[in-house]
Amino acid sequence: MDISKTQEVDPTDRDALDPVSFIEALWTQKIPIVFSTLTIAGLSVIYALLLPNIYRANAVVIPPKQSQNKYSSMVGSLASIPFMGLGGTSSGVEPLELLKAYLYKRENIFKVIAKFDLRKVYEFRDSAYKEDIVGRYRKNLKIEEDKISGLLYVTFDDEDPGRARDVVNYNLDLMQLIS
Repeated sequence: MDISKTQEVDPTDRDALDPVSFIEALWTQKIPIVFSTLTIAGLSVIYALLLPNIYRANAVVIPPKQSQNKYSSMVGSLASIPFMGLGGTSSGVEPLELLKAYLYKRENIFKVIAKFDLRKVYEFRDSAYKEDIVGRYRKNLKIEEDKISGLLYVTFDDEDPGRARDVVNYNLDLMQLIS
């Protein structure tokens, strides 16, 4: 009889995942797992509480019919906007695109910035570039159209709910000037 017989271990058995050993490993490491989970959850709550509240004001606009004359006359003045690509012609211009372009006109953006003193609100120094203020305003202003319903959504995000509402209403007033 040979006493030195060893059992050969199948390599696939060694690599197999044993659920019991996995649960035992988790159980032995329960304190670091619970501690790290609670720490991350606590830091997440603190971070969420430190963020400023952001309020969103929305307005839904039903665009006018394309046949209105005021919109046709506005195409010439908006042809200088680079992203529009209107080329000074009134054929094929959607009223929604015209309203969006009108609100994104630099003249109108500067009116909104001046009316609500957004330079001070966004805490820009007097020496700040206008483009920085315009960029921050455009980041908070969203003008989107629903392709299915044809509605135009004007949305503004701000830390003050009253100012968010007033900015959206003022943009609607600006739209009234051309409709």
